[in-house]
Amino acid sequence: MATNATDAVFDLSASLDDLFDFETELAGLTDITVPRAADAMAEAFEQAGDRIEDALTRAARTGELNFESLITSILADLARLAANAALDQVINGVVGGAASAAPVAINVTMPEGSDANSILAAQGQIASALGQVVAAGGRWS
Repeated sequence: MATNATDAVFDLSASLDDLFDFETELAGLTDITVPRAADAMAEAFEQAGDRIEDALTRAARTGELNFESLITSILADLARLAANAALDQVINGVVGGAASAAPVAINVTMPEGSDANSILAAQGQIASALGQVVAAGGRWS
């Protein structure tokens, strides 16, 4: 029986190595994806401002202002920003409320025989959820 117990400990050690490798990969995803999302939001605001500025500059140069196209452009930009904000609120409601009230634990359960690479298909969703936790003042450890 001593041999079986030793084998079981060795197998557990290999599983823990896989888990630590996965944790390292997941931490790397949050370092990359969250800043990209923040950059994308900043770029969306900049583009909206640039389009409004271009429309007003065109109006000043030509001496005429097409309020209908200006309003349509502004409303389209605001609608896109509102949709992004609504999505953020939904995710924040699921993740952020728990993060601000108490510590949050993220557990990933994988079927027997799977490795850390099997979870990578959901990396975008995981990174988004972690980004919301970080934005709400949560802590990743």
